[in-house]
Formats: sequence, structure tokens, C-alpha cells
Amino acid sequence: MKTTVVIPNWNGKNLLEKNLPAVLKVGFDEVIVVDDASMDESIPFLKKNFPQVKIIENPANRGFSYTVNKGVENASGEIVFLFNTDIVPQGNVLEPVLKHFKNKDVFGVSLSEEGYSWAKPKKEFGFLGHEPGERTTAAHETFWISGGSGAFRKSMWERLGGMDLLFSPFYWEDIDLSYRAVKMGWKLIWEPEAKVVHKHESTINSNNFS
Repeated sequence: MKTTVVIPNWNGKNLLEKNLPAVLKVGFDEVIVVDDASMDESIPFLKKNFPQVKIIENPANRGFSYTVNKGVENASGEIVFLFNTDIVPQGNVLEPVLKHFKNKDVFGVSLSEEGYSWAKPKKEFGFLGHEPGERTTAAHETFWISGGSGAFRKSMWERLGGMDLLFSPFYWEDIDLSYRAVKMGWKLIWEPEAKVVHKHESTINSNNFS
């Protein structure tokens, strides 16, 4: 299976400098960075230091859903990984993830972020929420696939129309996408052997957003 990793970026030059080398070591067939109208030196830095990376530039800041959708739209891989700029893969993440996509009913696989596990749905005051399940050593079905460290079957993604722009600029778009996939009868898996470290150094913070 051909793989693409899509990395949405906004003013993340420092994070790309620290974390992109580890992403490149994974061995993805294609690496795409979609820049959401950064005001830092992200684009010149990538062009100078990582010519093998495909760069897509949004003409204006559009938020996470639009940026990720643009990356998946331009991906040549059958399986598209989404990595935030503050995600660092640990060792071989391809093999434990790709084995699940041999099952044609699998829409997505959530990678294993340190300290987190699979998710289960939870009803809260008449609304749909979620909570973590007990961490296991074996793969487990999950309620949603993380948009920050997950892998998706592109053909199914396209059938769903990608992430809903209703959730712009960010948050809950991956849960909504996953819920729509569940309603289609597709499977969502959490894979504990596909380990990543989420350094939580995101540009989504109180310095940039209220």
C-alpha cells in the first residue's frame, strides 16, 4: 500500500525543524506539508532543507479542517497519515498500522500517543461525548481516530467528503468524521504498537487564540 503523511502547519517552523527528521525516517512514500498562511519562515526553511517534501500553500488562513482536506486531496497514497507538527513517531509505525488496512472495512487507525488509549462513546446530558478505554496491549476498536496522529483510507475519506468545515478553525472535526464513518458500518482501530510522542508544543494556545 502506498502511504502519504500530511502535516498541517501554521507558524510551525521551529517544530518542523525539531520533528520532521523523525517523520522522514519512517519511510512514507510521500510527505506533504500544507501551510496555512504562516507568517514565520516555515516555507523558506522547508524549501532549503527538505526539498523532498511536497509543499502546498493556502493563500489565506483557513483552519485545520480545510488544511487537512487539501492535503488529503493532493495525496497519492492509498493510506494517508495525519501528523501534527508536534508529533514524533517512535520506530516502525508503518507495519503495525498497515496490517489493519488489509481488512477492507477499516476506515482508520489511531496511533498510540503516550498516556492515551482507545476511545469509547459516552452520553452526556443528551449529547454525544467520549472517554478513554482501559489501555490494552492488543489492538482495540475505538470510537474515533485522532486527526493529529491517525491513518485513514483515502477512498473512504473521499466518500465522507473529508472533515467538515463547520468545525473550523479546529477541534472535534476528527470525532465528527469518525462518527460518520461508524454510521457507515466501517471499523476504527487503535493500535498500541504504533507509538508516537505528542510533545504538545502546538501553536494552538492562549498566545494565539482566546
